[in-house]
Amino acid sequence: MMTFICGGVRSGKSKFGEELAEKEVDRDGRLIYIATSKITDEEMKSRVDEHQARREESARSWETIEKARNLHECVPLVTKKDTVFLDCVTTWLSNELFYSESSVQDALPVDDVGERMMNVTIDLKKKSRHLILISNDIFQEPVPDDPFVYQYMAALGRLHQQLIRLAGKAYMVEHDIPLLMKGRNKQ
Repeated sequence: MMTFICGGVRSGKSKFGEELAEKEVDRDGRLIYIATSKITDEEMKSRVDEHQARREESARSWETIEKARNLHECVPLVTKKDTVFLDCVTTWLSNELFYSESSVQDALPVDDVGERMMNVTIDLKKKSRHLILISNDIFQEPVPDDPFVYQYMAALGRLHQQLIRLAGKAYMVEHDIPLLMKGRNKQ
């Protein structure tokens, strides 16, 4: 099973996704949180701290893997009983596209990055009981006149379409309210 959850910044999508993961986890399985963010400023640190505190207060135990890039390395760590929560696709794509070891760009072509991310997603879906992907909706704002930003937004749009096709359920979260956009809720 795979669930895709999208929403604006601070919309409540991660909180909703974490609650869903805790409901869906197998009794004998693990909750695995793959965190793709890197702390770059005080606001990001505050958001990461908030997410960590919420997981620490949970009745269930979470295992956290901090991995900004090369998420294929996480696949062997997952078993069929595990529920995997990946936060977030938006940051993961940015990390893959614009990462550099030095001042020279070290990224693959956009299409290669998208294909590699889809392959990792398919592998995580196959290896886990349930894969929950979080992503940001950045398409409500005008596109800046910057070729790198445009390239990123176009790649994210294509990736979202592919992920939603692969997902059994897709939600849009607005103002802390999850709206089911694809699939059915249990009756």
